[in-house]
Amino acid sequence: MAFTVRDFEDLTRLLDQHPEWLEALRQRILTKELLQSPRTLRTLSTRVGKVEKGLDRLNEALGTLTRTVKALAKAQQRTEEEVKQLAEAQRRYHEEFAAYRAETERRFAEQAARQEEVERRLARLEEEVAAARAAADRRFAELAEAQRRTEEQVRQLAEVVHRLTERMGRIEGRLRGGRDGNRIPHPSASVSSSGSRTPYPLCGRARGLVGGG
Repeated sequence: MAFTVRDFEDLTRLLDQHPEWLEALRQRILTKELLQSPRTLRTLSTRVGKVEKGLDRLNEALGTLTRTVKALAKAQQRTEEEVKQLAEAQRRYHEEFAAYRAETERRFAEQAARQEEVERRLARLEEEVAAARAAADRRFAELAEAQRRTEEQVRQLAEVVHRLTERMGRIEGRLRGGRDGNRIPHPSASVSSSGSRTPYPLCGRARGLVGGG
């Protein structure tokens, strides 16, 4: 007996009227895997939901990581720029230090040259001072010898004056002896034995006597 469309419609109506028949028919028609498909689909849907939530969290983390990487890239760029500036500053420092060192060495060389010149001048000055001192010593020796000779001449002259004064005193005493019998010393006789003499000048008669000594 063939199964017609009318029979199918009658079956559908009966299944609508008796849902439990539908479940029994489903278990008869469908395989075990197909029967478990709704549960599997629900499980998969739950897992997909969890995966989607995980993907959302992963996307958020990826966005955070992307922003962090961008920030790190900017920081790296700033660091590289700072390193570049430090390298440039170090290069300028080395150049300035080299220039300063060259200038310092040049000044030291000039100072050494000036020091050598000062030492040469001091040596010449010492030689000149030594020569001047030697000349002064010779001059002082000559002056001392001249002073000694002058003092000797003065002493001799004082002795001559003393002797002349005594002679004039004796002569005047003899001249006055016949009149008062007393011998009067001449004022020029006040010349001491040390060679000093009084400021009284010799008269012309005394000078003649000295000449006739």
